[in-house]
Amino acid sequence: TMFTMVVSSMVPLGQTQGTYREHKQWYQRRVRGQKWSGKSYSFSELSQMNVKSAPSQQGTFYRPYVSENLTVVEPCQAVKCHLSMTVIMDSSGSVGADNYWKELGFVKTLLQILAVKAEDVNLKICVGLISYSTYVHVEVDPCCENSICRIVDKFRDRKRLDYRSGSTNTAGALKVARQMLQGPASFKKVALLITDGYSNF
Repeated sequence: TMFTMVVSSMVPLGQTQGTYREHKQWYQRRVRGQKWSGKSYSFSELSQMNVKSAPSQQGTFYRPYVSENLTVVEPCQAVKCHLSMTVIMDSSGSVGADNYWKELGFVKTLLQILAVKAEDVNLKICVGLISYSTYVHVEVDPCCENSICRIVDKFRDRKRLDYRSGSTNTAGALKVARQMLQGPASFKKVALLITDGYSNF
C-alpha cells in the first residue's frame, strides 16, 4: 500500500555531514515533538512577504560524501521564492510500474492545484522532482524557471519520467532532496516523500 510522508523541514541545512543513523535520530526527535525553531506559514502569510527578502542559506552548504555516488545539486541563492518544495518519488521494484503511474498522477494533480492556489495569492514556489530506486535521479531542478510547469509538462509524456525498478535507496534520495531544498532562497522548505516501505540501503 502506498503512503505519503510530509517532512516540513529537512535536517538543519547548516549541518554539513552525518551518518544515516544521525539523520534518522534527528528526524525522530523532530516528529516526537521536541522543541523546533522553525515556523510554519500559511499561503496567506507567505503571500504577504516580499519574495526579494527571502533568507539566504546560512553556514556551509550540505554535500554528500563522494563515496556515496550521489548527484551533487548546486545552490542557486540568487533564485528567491516564498516556498521551496521537493517531491521524492519511489520507483523501486516493490512499488511496481502500475503504482508508479499512480504516483505520477497524484503528484501531477497536487502540483496543478498548488500552481493555481499560488497564482491566486501571488506566491512564488520553486519545486524540484526526484525519482529513485537503486540510484537517485533529479528529474527537475527547483532552480529552473517555472519549475512547476516543467514538472507538469513531463507528466504529459510518460516516456520522460521512466519507471526504473531496483532497490529502495530512500536515504540517498533524502540526501539529494536536502541539497535541492538548500538551493533557492526561501521562507519555507518542504519535502514530500512517496514510498511503500523502508529503505534497504
